Amino acid sequence: MQNCIKRKHEPNSFFLHDTNQVFTEIDIKQNETVIDLGCGLGLYSVEASQRVGPSGQVYALDLSKDCLSNLEELMTNEKITNITTVLANITHPLPIEDDLADICLLITVLHIPKVTIKAHELAAEVKRILKPAGRLVVIDCYSK
Repeated sequence: MQNCIKRKHEPNSFFLHDTNQVFTEIDIKQNETVIDLGCGLGLYSVEASQRVGPSGQVYALDLSKDCLSNLEELMTNEKITNITTVLANITHPLPIEDDLADICLLITVLHIPKVTIKAHELAAEVKRILKPAGRLVVIDCYSK
């Protein structure tokens, strides 16, 4: 868990803005399916899981087994049952079925050089997994 432990102590974009306002703007509804690409610590996934309710679903994808394990531990402690963690590299084809997501979150991942290089491929994958009326949410923050 070394990578994830280090990230726990760094500034996190989740706390750099008014989370309630951000999620109000995103307008996640009960029963929706949300995909959190590059979920990291999973804080956005947890918030999304509360907003989709028990009959909604959140898929939290990340390349780090440590971060996903950390999120799974949090899910167990908080009795969260509507998040599915998925070990995946978002610069490769996503292990998500077509037209599944109502909302796809790309939060603080587009600045990562390996992701930036594959932005066209990632955009095609996001389009594939989003429902026809689905929404892409991009948030990127800068902190000193």
